[in-house]
Amino acid sequence: MKKTAVVVIAIIGLAWSAAVAIAGQGPETITIDVVKKAMPAVVFHHHKHQERVKGDCIKCHHKEKAGETALRPCHECHGKIAEAPKFKNAMHKRCKGCHKEMKAAGKNPPLKCNGCHTKK
Repeated sequence: MKKTAVVVIAIIGLAWSAAVAIAGQGPETITIDVVKKAMPAVVFHHHKHQERVKGDCIKCHHKEKAGETALRPCHECHGKIAEAPKFKNAMHKRCKGCHKEMKAAGKNPPLKCNGCHTKK
């Protein structure tokens, strides 16, 4: 019975994930808590970032192919495989780099640690 329940839950989870990905929206927010030992988690406003990049998912999901429906979370590669920079370094380079570009364009993105790593 337990195995059946696990399989059913897994299938429902995969179906939901596929439906969300196919819709091209992904989750509204993502809590990045793999950093919680050193810093507060980051609540990443996924939909807002999608709007800013006009749905060009490859800007962040850089190793995926355009049109793919199953985009992987960053931590699946970063910090796990040798070819990918460590998660912290990758996020700081990608996120801070974009935030600096936005600042130069006259916008007001967070640039300090506590701008993204907020305590609840």
